Amino acid sequence: MTEPLAKRSSRERTLHVLAAVAVVCATLAHLAYYFPRTVDDLFISLRFAENLANGRGAVYNVGERVEGYSGALWMFLQALGYALRVEGVLWTKLLGLVCLLATQLGLYRVTRDVLGVRPWVAWLPCVVLAANSYAINWSTLGLETPLHLAMLVLLPVAVHAYMQQKSTQNRVLAILAIVACGTARPESVLYLAVNAAAPVLAAGSREKAKQAARELVVGLWPAVAVLLALLLARRAYYGYWVPNTYFVKGSHVTKDFRRLAPLVAQGVGVTEAIAYVGGALSLLILGFKRRSFALPLTVVACTYFVVSVILDWMPSLRHHLPITLLAPVGWALLVDELVGAKKRALQWLALAPAALVLHASAHVAQIDNRYSPDDVREGRWVLPKSMSKWKDTVWAFYRAEPAHVTQMPEYEMGQITQAWAVLESSSAPVSDSWFVGRDIGMVGYYTGVRVYDTAGLFTPSVSHDAQWVDEHTVSDALIQRAMGLRPLAGEIYEGWEVALARNTQLLHGYGIRGGSYAQPVAWIANDRPQPSHEEVVRRYEAMVARFPRWFHLHTLYGESVGAAVERRLRIKRDGQP
Repeated sequence: MTEPLAKRSSRERTLHVLAAVAVVCATLAHLAYYFPRTVDDLFISLRFAENLANGRGAVYNVGERVEGYSGALWMFLQALGYALRVEGVLWTKLLGLVCLLATQLGLYRVTRDVLGVRPWVAWLPCVVLAANSYAINWSTLGLETPLHLAMLVLLPVAVHAYMQQKSTQNRVLAILAIVACGTARPESVLYLAVNAAAPVLAAGSREKAKQAARELVVGLWPAVAVLLALLLARRAYYGYWVPNTYFVKGSHVTKDFRRLAPLVAQGVGVTEAIAYVGGALSLLILGFKRRSFALPLTVVACTYFVVSVILDWMPSLRHHLPITLLAPVGWALLVDELVGAKKRALQWLALAPAALVLHASAHVAQIDNRYSPDDVREGRWVLPKSMSKWKDTVWAFYRAEPAHVTQMPEYEMGQITQAWAVLESSSAPVSDSWFVGRDIGMVGYYTGVRVYDTAGLFTPSVSHDAQWVDEHTVSDALIQRAMGLRPLAGEIYEGWEVALARNTQLLHGYGIRGGSYAQPVAWIANDRPQPSHEEVVRRYEAMVARFPRWFHLHTLYGESVGAAVERRLRIKRDGQP
C-alpha cells in the first residue's frame, strides 16, 4: 500500500528539521572549544575599525593612510560594532558565528539546489563542516575567513536563484552577494569570475550562452558599479588599487605547486588526504557532468591562488579552507550518483564514500591545530584536542585564572608580554610612542602604542622597500628608519636583528631583553623618565578594561592572555603574583 504523499512530505520535513538542528548543535558545541581564542592579526583590522568608527579614519597609526587589512567588508562590519557600542572582540566573534551558520546554510543549499543532490544526501557536507576543526577554529579567531567561506557558497546559490527566476528579490540578493564576496578577500575577484562564468558555461549552446551573459550583465550591473566605486575610493584614499598586503605577499611571487602540500602531508591523516583530493576530483568530474560549474571552478580558483602567493605562518590550512569546505560536496555528489543507480549493489556501495569522509571528519575533529612549517613543535605537526584545553576554555567563560597562567614567570607571560615594555618603560604618552616589531596587533590594540611593523602589513617603508621585498633582507637604511623613531621597545626577527647588530650605535639608550648585542632580538628603552607606580597601574587598568567582559581572551593555541594581563595588573598594583 502506497504511503500518502502528505504523510511522506510531513515526515521528510521533520527529518530535515531534525538534521538541521543536529548540525547546528554539533557546530555550536565544537565552536565552544575555540570560542575564546584569537589570532594576533585580528587586532590589526580591529584597530582600523575602531579608528574609523571614532572619526580618525580607516588607519592603523593615525595620520598614516595604509590599507593594512585583508577584508574591507569585514573591517567595516567591525566598525559597525563600535558604532553600536559593542566590545570589539566579542562583536567580531559574533560576526564569525553568524558567518559560520550562514556557511552551513549555504553549503546545504548549494549542494541541494545548485548541484541537484538529494536533500538528505546534501546534509553530508554540513556534517563534515561541523567536525572540521580548521574551519571552526578560523571562524572564531577574528579574521575575515568565515565571511570569505560563507560567500563562497552563498554567492553561487544567489546567482543560481537569479538565473532560474528573475524576481526583484533574487536580483537584490544576487547583487548583495556579489558585492559582499568582492569585498571579502583580496583574491575575491577570482571567485567573482568563476561564478559569472558558471551560468554561461552551463548554457549548452552558443546562443543560450550569449543569452545567459546578457541576463547577468543586464540584471547584475549595479554590483559591478558598486565594486568599481569602492575600487576608486580605495585609490583615492590609500593611493593604490590593491591592499598594502599585496606588496608583502603577492608581488614578485612565482607559482609553486608545493604550496598544496599541506593537503596531503605535514600531519594530515591518510583518510583526510583522500577526502580532500578525492572529494575535489569528484566535484570536478561530477560537477562538470551535471553542468554545474560554480563549485568545481571555485576549487580550481582556490588552487590557483594558493600556488600563486606566499603562504605565511598561518596554521590549520587557512589558505586551503575552501578546498576542505567543498571537497565533501564532491563526496555527496558521488553518494548521490550511486544511490540513484539502477543496480542495488551500486546503491549499497554509496556507504563506502560516506564512511570514508565521515572517518576523515572524525579524525579532524580530534585535532586542535595543525602547525605550519614555521612553527612545527618538536617534530609534531598536529596538536590534538585535550582535556586540559577544554578545562582552560571552561575557565575562560568563568573568567578564572587557569593553571598555566599561574605558573608563568612574572615577566615572560606569553604573547602579550611585549605590552609590559610599552606600559612600563617611559612616562611619555603611550599613544605618542612607538614599538618596532611584527605580530604586534594585540599589543598595539590594547596599549594604543604606534607600531612600526617589520612585516610591512601597514608600514609602507617596509612593504615598498625593494631590498626587503626582493631579497627579504634588511638594509642599513631601513633599520635606521625604524630606530629613528626612538621606539619604546622592539622585538625583531627575520634578519632585522642582523641589521641592528650591524648598527649597534642605534641601541644607545636601550637594554637587551632577548638575545645579545650580536643578535639583539628584543630590547627596551632605559634612558627615558620612568612612569610613577600610580601611572603604571592606571595604564594596566585601562588595558584590562578594554578586554572582553564575558570571557577571558585566549591566543591561537589556547593560552589565556586575558588572565595574564589581569595577573600582571595584580602584580603591579599589589605586588602579589
